[in-house]
Amino acid sequence: MNTRWHFYCEGAYDCMNARLYRWRIPGQDVRNLTRIFYAGVFDCGLPQHTGLISERAYDNILHGKKVTHDHYLSPQFIARMIYDNPEKYLNDYDTFTDIFWKSTATVKLTKDENDILSKLTVNDSFDLKVLVPTDKKYDHVGIKLLRYHKTSKRQSWKDVSVKSVNNDELYFPPELLEYEKQYLVEKGDA
Repeated sequence: MNTRWHFYCEGAYDCMNARLYRWRIPGQDVRNLTRIFYAGVFDCGLPQHTGLISERAYDNILHGKKVTHDHYLSPQFIARMIYDNPEKYLNDYDTFTDIFWKSTATVKLTKDENDILSKLTVNDSFDLKVLVPTDKKYDHVGIKLLRYHKTSKRQSWKDVSVKSVNNDELYFPPELLEYEKQYLVEKGDA
């Protein structure tokens, strides 16, 4: 397993603490601040594969097409939760490390599936709208998951056994689901 993720976690922790004083200042670039966490999660090397792939992504792989890794917990949104709760996440490195690690979890999807999911959040600086709760997004867009196990990177996908699983195989931190409620909008409100 890739152990360098700790360096990225520590860097994100330090940078977010250093920039915390800028959070919620009118006119501040929110994207710039939330990308600190996102970049750490993304750049650390995808250490936590869930072993899940969408049916469409599996079919793409079998046909030689590329797939992408979806950070299904949306690290950039988690960064907002961290900034809004610094006493919990930015005063306790172990708590920060836990949410950072959880944020690295990925699911293999097609690029189209990933693009559709990205449209379920409307982000205009602080005016954020979440159209579908995080734990309902895959069901909402019709993503069906398969669990797979590869014994090596060289193992052919044609030889990998897959099993259909429910989307509740994914873990959703309760504090994240609670936090995002303030941004949820009714379909007509978006």
